Order: sequence, then C-alpha cells, then structure tokens
Amino acid sequence: MPILAGGRLTGKAGDFTVGALNIQTDDASVRAVGTNFSVIRVKRDILRRSRIGGIFTGRSTRPASAVDGDPGSNQVYGVDAAFAFYDNVNVEGYYARSQTLGVASQDASYQTAFTYNGDLYAFQVDQLRVGDRFNPEIWFLRRKDFRRTFSMAQYSPRPALRAVRQFTWGASLDYIENDTTGQLETRMLQARFRTEFENSDPLSVDVQDSHELLVEPFDIAPGDGMSIPVGGYGFVDTFASYRLGQQRRLSGSSPGSSASNVRARTSRQSALTNSPRVLRWRGIDVVTDAKHTS
Repeated sequence: MPILAGGRLTGKAGDFTVGALNIQTDDASVRAVGTNFSVIRVKRDILRRSRIGGIFTGRSTRPASAVDGDPGSNQVYGVDAAFAFYDNVNVEGYYARSQTLGVASQDASYQTAFTYNGDLYAFQVDQLRVGDRFNPEIWFLRRKDFRRTFSMAQYSPRPALRAVRQFTWGASLDYIENDTTGQLETRMLQARFRTEFENSDPLSVDVQDSHELLVEPFDIAPGDGMSIPVGGYGFVDTFASYRLGQQRRLSGSSPGSSASNVRARTSRQSALTNSPRVLRWRGIDVVTDAKHTS
C-alpha cells in the first residue's frame, strides 16, 4: 500500500505520557482502497508506582470506496489502570470496546488481575474475556470468543538446612471456555516443586494435566484416512530439570520430560446438534458443521 502521509508524536510532560500516530494510504487497486489509520494513547502516573490511561484506535476508508462488505470504519476505545501497593501487591486491568457498523453486541474485552508476590506466599488470580465480535482492526488479536480464568498459589519456606536455601510448592489452574457457548476448550492444571540450593543450583519438577477440545477431525497424515475424531482429550506431562548456577565456570541445565498417552474424554458418538458455527482456537478460525456437546 502506498503511503501518502503520516506523522508520529511521542513524549512526556509532567505525569503524562502521550503517543499519537496517523497514516493515510492511497488506493493501490480495486480491492485495496485508501485508508486512514489513527492511534492515540495517553497515560498518567499516579500515587507512587501506579498509572491510569486510555487508548483510541481508528481505521476509516471513504464510504464510496468500501468493498466486499467493508463498513468503511472501525474504532476501538479503551481504558486501563495498574496499581502497585507496598512492594508485592499489584492490581491491574483494562476495558475496551470496538465500534463497527452493524455490530451491537459481544464487542467488548476486559481483564482484571490481582497479584500478591511475597517471599513466603504468592497468589495470583486473573480473569480475561474477549467477545466474539470484538474487532480491533488495527490491533493484533490472537484469539476471540473466549473467557480465561487463571489462578496460582505458591508457598516458599526457607528451611533450616545447610544445603537448601528455599523450597517452593506451587499449583496453578488455567481454564478457558467459549464465551458464546460456555463449553470448555482448554484446561491446564499444574503442580510444581522447586528446590534452590545454597550454591544457587535449582532442581525443579512439574506435573501438568491438560485438556483440549478438538472441534473438527484432525488428519494425522492427509490422504491415508487416519484422523483424530471430534471430542475432548486429556493428557499428563511431567517435567524435571536441574540447572547449574551462573556463578560456575560451566553452567547449563539438564531437562527431562515424559508424556502419557492421550485419553479421550468424550466418545466417538457424542451428541451433535445441527447448528453450524465457527470456533477459534489459539487465534485460528476453525469451521465446523456441527456443535459438539459432550
């Protein structure tokens, strides 16, 4: 796309940080028309280590030149904040909504997160939602139509042992479901144990129980008729590693892992409805002719 003109402004004035960008492109072909792109970001520092801010992005074409159903314009409005209290408490989040002609619902995204990161105890909870019609045309969006809940807890005592500096026991849960249907798409349950020795060498062991939803048959080798059927599948992975500390002349790690056989959690003959839909998994559009209901 040929660029006709553009400009950028960035800077800081007192507690405010500002960034602005505008680019105008020219017509390149019948299917690539001239478009204006705008981004404005404003952030203000507050308290000791906290901030609040807002962002606007806009994409617009001449209405007469919109092609292939392009409505001609798209805007996104968002606000965000991050608060840091004491030395180990953090609260942050954002809310954003896109505005596209003909779209009036499921066009928002938000996230809220709380983290306590102490030496003995640590805890985190994070909630993220991206609507099916959230459409930031200037942004890079990896995945749509999902709700993600993440939680983590950790206990790290310092024992009275000569060779050991700190033990760490931890567990986390990553739970992702479809925002429209509420169906589970991804779940990762992880438990970990870590020992840090007085010589700074760490020993780690992790066990992860995972579940993934397959919404259409997956061809193992195209053309040979072998495929994995639609359904939910679970598997367990185990990881272990020992790393030599950076203070040694020779440093590095010795990892090891094992994986269990994949186990199907739904049968081949699971109930199917006749309503077609499009699911998105890890930012990839997957079209299926039927909705899976386990």
